[in-house]
Amino acid sequence: MKKIELYRKRTFSDIFEDSIEWLKENRSAMLRYIVPVVAVGTIVISVSTLLSHIKSQDMYSVYDESDINFAIPLIVLGISQWLLPTLIYALYRLYQQRENGLQNVSFNEFRGAAFSLSIPMLIVLVVDALCIIAFFVLLNVNVFSALSIVIPIVLFPLFMYPAIVAINNNPIESLKEAFVKGFNSFFTLVKIVFAMLLFGGLLFLLCFTSYGIIELVTPYLPKSILHIGEINIAECVGIFITIALITASAYFLILLSLVVALHTYGSMKEDEEGTSFEKEIDNFENL
Repeated sequence: MKKIELYRKRTFSDIFEDSIEWLKENRSAMLRYIVPVVAVGTIVISVSTLLSHIKSQDMYSVYDESDINFAIPLIVLGISQWLLPTLIYALYRLYQQRENGLQNVSFNEFRGAAFSLSIPMLIVLVVDALCIIAFFVLLNVNVFSALSIVIPIVLFPLFMYPAIVAINNNPIESLKEAFVKGFNSFFTLVKIVFAMLLFGGLLFLLCFTSYGIIELVTPYLPKSILHIGEINIAECVGIFITIALITASAYFLILLSLVVALHTYGSMKEDEEGTSFEKEIDNFENL
């Protein structure tokens, strides 16, 4: 089968087209190994958020810091930031290694690939957090100042960091390479990151329409089914659906951005070093 190459010179649109095509091509493996994790995370976050809202009884305060349900979504999102890169890059690694891509990939193969990436991806999560914290501390930037919007752009190379670690399996060298490659093609990287942010913003905006639709329909429903005691059923349904859509969208954006980061790095590396050409020479010499 003809596989999507990692190392290939790509235009801005090619990066997104190849990334979406890769997700479509490997949807069976995604449904088997990624979607169940996303579904569990979405349900847990949505239910805990709804319970927190019911307990607080405040329309505009979904989370109550004194409630255990306030911490659950944060914990799940934190775990997801480690688990999703581990799982998606395990699939991508198998895709590159196997002649037929991810067709008929077994659970044992997937488990082995995921286990080998679990520690490197955990290091990535820690390094990312430390880099962001250190950057603001060293520059003494107030997170509420105007500079807090501009300065994080310098951290954009971290966008590719998990992808490079997944390929090189060396967190320290990969961090250096992320910033070198990122700054060498900085404007390309900025365009890609802002495109992802814009797409995410539009997607989240659409998610909130579900709550608006429920609010529009509510006045036409029988009052007997709208309340159970003091609980507003329509409002709870709206919050649950909206949070579920937002969470699922966030997971999709994370998965898409991880694949986009791979193809961005592959394009930059090919453009600078001609990796695929060197590989073809090596393969020819080994004949």
